[in-house]
Amino acid sequence: MKLDSTRSIAWQRALGGTSYDEANDLLVTADGAALVLGQVDSADGDVSGVHGFTDIWLARFDNLLATSTSEVRDTALVYPNPFDGELSVRLGAGNQNSRFTIRDLLGKELLSGKMTNDMPIDTSQLTTGIYLLQLEGFKKAIKLIKK
Repeated sequence: MKLDSTRSIAWQRALGGTSYDEANDLLVTADGAALVLGQVDSADGDVSGVHGFTDIWLARFDNLLATSTSEVRDTALVYPNPFDGELSVRLGAGNQNSRFTIRDLLGKELLSGKMTNDMPIDTSQLTTGIYLLQLEGFKKAIKLIKK
C-alpha cells in the first residue's frame, strides 16, 4: 500500500482469496525487500488450491520504498503442513526451479536437493517432529511439522 501526501491510499495490493488468509510474520531484508509469511485457507484468487487443513505461503516484495506498485517476486506454497510422507512446494512464477534444505531445530542438515515446481519431497526418513525448510532465494525458513 502507498499513501499520498493527504494519507489517502494511492495504491494497494492484496494477496490471497476469499477465505481466511492471514500474514503471520514480516521480515525486512538487508536489500530493502520484505518477506511475508502467512497461512491460507483460500482456493481462489492468488491461491491455486488448498492442500490440507491450512497451507503456508511465503511471499517476497521488492522495492518497498519505490514510487510504483511493488511486485511479488517469489512466492512458495508448502503443503500439506503438518505432513506424513511427502511434502510439496509450489513455487511462484518467478522461480520455477530451486534448491531446498530441511534442517532439525539444532540446524543439522537432514535433507537437501534440487526441486522443480510441485515436485514432491520424500520425507520418509524423517521422524515425527518439527523441522525447518529453507528455500533458495528466501531468507526465512518455514517451520514444518511431521506427524
